[in-house]
Amino acid sequence: MLFALSLIPGIIICLFNFMGIDFSYTIIEPLNKVKALYDINYRRYLGAVNTTQDTINMGRVIFNKLYAMYDEPGAVGTVCGLILFIEKLDLKKNVENKIIFIGGLISFSFAFYILLIINLIVCKKYKILAFFILLLTILNFSSLNKDYGVFDKILFNRFTVSDNKLNGDNRTSPELDYAYKQFLKGDVKTILMGKGDGYITNNIDGGVSSTYKIFIYERGLIFFILYLILVVVLYYTNTNSIKNYYILLAFILSIYQRPNILILAYIVLIVGGTLYNSNSENINAI
Repeated sequence: MLFALSLIPGIIICLFNFMGIDFSYTIIEPLNKVKALYDINYRRYLGAVNTTQDTINMGRVIFNKLYAMYDEPGAVGTVCGLILFIEKLDLKKNVENKIIFIGGLISFSFAFYILLIINLIVCKKYKILAFFILLLTILNFSSLNKDYGVFDKILFNRFTVSDNKLNGDNRTSPELDYAYKQFLKGDVKTILMGKGDGYITNNIDGGVSSTYKIFIYERGLIFFILYLILVVVLYYTNTNSIKNYYILLAFILSIYQRPNILILAYIVLIVGGTLYNSNSENINAI
């Protein structure tokens, strides 16, 4: 409920910006050191932020990804995608799910769209899948895309492949990729135990990456495996139905580009999500 409410000011601003109407804002500096390094500042509105980095100006029309009150659209999209997994993409259930669905769509988060596609298939939401395909088709052939390449830049290009790599898989740096390959060729003790928290930020790429490789490189393969075991244990401890396996799948997939998996929010989503889903099934069975 609170998360859905937190998206509303940002959604309103995005819609008004798209109509060529902007609101007053102040410029604030980012807390993230990497964003500060690249002089990426935030525009702070009432209840929401965004950055000039993800803004496309087309005459009077201003096109923004949804940040809401969070630091980046990817974070918004990932959480939206995970919550909709927990809710089994039931958009008829309540207004909150509709808001989260809209928020995820206009975050244009690669993670959200991947999670959404999987969710649509797993939950057999073929009508929504058809609507989703139609929406993407309309966006692709829209004048905004033909004249300005808006949706190619923020979405479609991320699903293309170049240099044998999906363009949307862009959460790592060349420096980290090279260091990770060398790391896997190193001594067994280092691979198992890692090089210590903060090593990549301080010694390799300044913290510009966000990938599971960071977790393994810094904390070691043993810790990474133990974490996955913990996630699985939490999942099976808090659900009575193997049908909810897709929630576990979604969280494991999210680790690929979101290595900050020790934060409380992820644990709450895993435990709370599976409990909520399990209790919902029990109620429906009565």
